Amino acid sequence: MPRTIDIKKLLPRHNKILDLCLEGWSLSAIAVEVDISIVQLKNVRNSPCFQHELATRRLKIEQEKDILIVRSEIDSGNNARQVLEDHQGQAADCLVDLMETGTQMSKFKSAESILDRTGLIKVSGSVNQNQNVHVVLSPEDVDRLISTMELDK
Repeated sequence: MPRTIDIKKLLPRHNKILDLCLEGWSLSAIAVEVDISIVQLKNVRNSPCFQHELATRRLKIEQEKDILIVRSEIDSGNNARQVLEDHQGQAADCLVDLMETGTQMSKFKSAESILDRTGLIKVSGSVNQNQNVHVVLSPEDVDRLISTMELDK
């Protein structure tokens, strides 16, 4: 097991190692580049300070990628709302598929999600085959329900 050394502050050499790790260099190539042994490199790499900085930099890189993707979408004329609107049909299809083929709980959650988004009714509680469901209807919902039932006649 490699020992962990307690680095309090990263030195320029450690920052170079960080940069090379983020670029995807192998341990042996990094060791040659910064002129240290593999064992020393593993000790540095396993230190909490180094690991924290590595995680922080990776997160920053991912956030920058996300920003570039959003900017690219905006620059190409597709704002975020438009992208979501373009995919709402697929999301609805997915919910319907879950409602038709999923487990009892996924069916319930899918139905609840569809009803919630249509603004018709709110369902509270969970559904089992032998359990009652409490449905709260607003006066407007009652009117819609009545008119829908009359259309079915």
